[in-house]
Amino acid sequence: MTRTSILLTALLLAGFAGEARAQTPVRPGMTADEVTAAWGAPSATRARGEFTYMNYPSSCMPACGTQDVVILQNGKVVDAIARSSNHPYDGSSSLSGKAPGFTDAAGVTTPASPPPSPSGGKP
Repeated sequence: MTRTSILLTALLLAGFAGEARAQTPVRPGMTADEVTAAWGAPSATRARGEFTYMNYPSSCMPACGTQDVVILQNGKVVDAIARSSNHPYDGSSSLSGKAPGFTDAAGVTTPASPPPSPSGGKP
């Protein structure tokens, strides 16, 4: 085998291993290290106060418009917005199919609720 084919084989195997690892669900209460073990290394990590945001490339791009994100508070998973089929989340996500602006796989977008009337709904 040539050096190039050995390198190519190693890269392909690494890709398959990463995809298999990405199938492990993230659960509330996990640590950042446990999330990384489940989904692999994030493409970016941001911290603000007690919150940490771990970003992952989304398999639904560009249709879904954003990366998948795992949100930790004080070092523990509290939420995830994961639209990719390869990023399962076993908790209750703040993003659901009923969230305004959410576009499902069929391309149907949930409309935003109309603003309340100034009179509070009374004629």
